Amino acid sequence: MQDKRYSTGTKGRLHKHADDCRDTIHRHAPDFALATEFIQSLDPSGDHAFWQKFRLPSDVVPHLEAWLRGEEAPAGDSQFGPLVRKASELMKEPGVKES
Repeated sequence: MQDKRYSTGTKGRLHKHADDCRDTIHRHAPDFALATEFIQSLDPSGDHAFWQKFRLPSDVVPHLEAWLRGEEAPAGDSQFGPLVRKASELMKEPGVKES
């Protein structure tokens, strides 16, 4: 299976980040149906820009775990947690500096 290709513009970066967040949810959820239900509870409109609320795709995992336990979002978070990053930062690898 080939990797999905994304445009290098803002919409492509937003789409990639949204897909990465959704993939992370599917990897950490007990089954596909629960992952889909959690995604729908967060983003019923399917808006790719919504996922910017998570700095890294892995930042969605504590929210998933809390949701699965029937609890509120993790303590110290605002509505969904980490700060919003600029779209230009979405494709950058953590810890890698550009020259």
